[in-house]
Amino acid sequence: MEKFIWEEMKSKMKKYPIFAEVIYDSLKGIYQILEQRKNAYRLFAYVRKTKDGFDENVLHIQMHFKDNQERDNLWNEASEKVVESIRKGIKKTSDPREKIEIQNILCAVRSEKRISLN
Repeated sequence: MEKFIWEEMKSKMKKYPIFAEVIYDSLKGIYQILEQRKNAYRLFAYVRKTKDGFDENVLHIQMHFKDNQERDNLWNEASEKVVESIRKGIKKTSDPREKIEIQNILCAVRSEKRISLN
C-alpha cells in the first residue's frame, strides 16, 4: 500500500497511528475492489489543502469507465469500505485531533479516457 501514499500523507500517518490504520484499511479495501475489475487504474492517497486552510485527506481513484453508472457503482463500493474504516477509527481513537483527521478522509473517483500505467 506504501506505493499509493504521497509524502505529506505519510508524515501525517506517522503522527497519528489510528489514522494510519484507517488509511491502510481503506486503501486495502479499495485495492481489492479495483483488482477484481481487472481494468487499468491509478490509486493514490494525498493531502489537499482547502481554500480555508483545512486539510482533506483524499483517497483518489482514476480509471476509465464505460459509463456514469459503472463509475457510481465503484464509488459506492469504495465509499462503503472507507466509511467502515472511518467508523472503526473514530471509535478507537481518544485523540481529538486524530479524530478530526479521520473524519476528513474523502473518497474521490475520476473517470479517465485512458490510463497509462507507466
